[in-house]
Amino acid sequence: MKKWFMSLEDKQKTNVIMVSWAGTIMFCLLAIVVSLFAYVFVAGLVISILFTRWKSSKDAHQEPHPYVASVETAEDQEIKKRREEFLQRQLKEARDELASLPRYPITISKDRRKRKTGYVEPIFSNITAKGKYNEFVVFDTETTGLAPSRDRIIELAAIRFVGGVPTEIFESFINPEKPIPQEASAVNHITDDMVAEAPTISQILPAFEAFVGGSPLIAHNLSFDLKFIYYSGSTLMDSPRKYFDTLTIARKMLKKPKSKYDEEFEMWETDYDSDFDVYDHKLETLAQYYGITFPGKHRAAADAMVTGKLFLNLISDKQQL
Repeated sequence: MKKWFMSLEDKQKTNVIMVSWAGTIMFCLLAIVVSLFAYVFVAGLVISILFTRWKSSKDAHQEPHPYVASVETAEDQEIKKRREEFLQRQLKEARDELASLPRYPITISKDRRKRKTGYVEPIFSNITAKGKYNEFVVFDTETTGLAPSRDRIIELAAIRFVGGVPTEIFESFINPEKPIPQEASAVNHITDDMVAEAPTISQILPAFEAFVGGSPLIAHNLSFDLKFIYYSGSTLMDSPRKYFDTLTIARKMLKKPKSKYDEEFEMWETDYDSDFDVYDHKLETLAQYYGITFPGKHRAAADAMVTGKLFLNLISDKQQL
């Protein structure tokens, strides 16, 4: 190629060089044009994909037709209204049932009970498949705190059940002869003014013991209420009787979720995928499980009523197995 080029005349050499440069320039221009077209094509493709995805997302979240939306909203409101009316009817029925119970006449005693120490837990009974539970007394206390040796009872209620039906109620506020802590009032909504004119625990314990008589005693977390009654000077535990703790019984009959160990976080956590009946064994949870309506929460008479119905449901479950 070099010999050939050198053999050309000067004019021919010039023409060859010009043609070469022209070809090179044309090739570069063509390459630039092709690159621009390729860039525009890719950019257009990307924009098209992004627009399509945005459009799909917008369509998916687009509000339905106004008429359809108004129909759904009205339907939802109607369902909510009916549910609220149903719950209000249940609440009224529960409150009316509690309010209609004959009240046991409380005779105020002049005796002064001495506070006790040395509480010994009695043996709690279990529900059996063929047991007879025709008559029993359910009771509950509201207190100034959680320590029976230091805190005091401010409300005491008991309900007698006969043949599966509540028949009579014992209920009274109790003057603790000391201020009620704000933490306690925040839970049970009982204030110093409400108990200012109430009898002391010594003045009503004889009447309470007469109401209970020799009946079996039922409570939810029975140890708590028994300790307060005992430390207050009650003689109920001096007489033989049966004791049923619905908390202990429910723990045996109704399963909570199991726990599993999370190796990543090195901690135990609740396994809600496991087979279980209730999330916990609180009175509120168990009442919801059995469809029992509270006439009011954290008040002695309401809790006693719900506990009695819970006890009946546990008996029914046990004896149907």
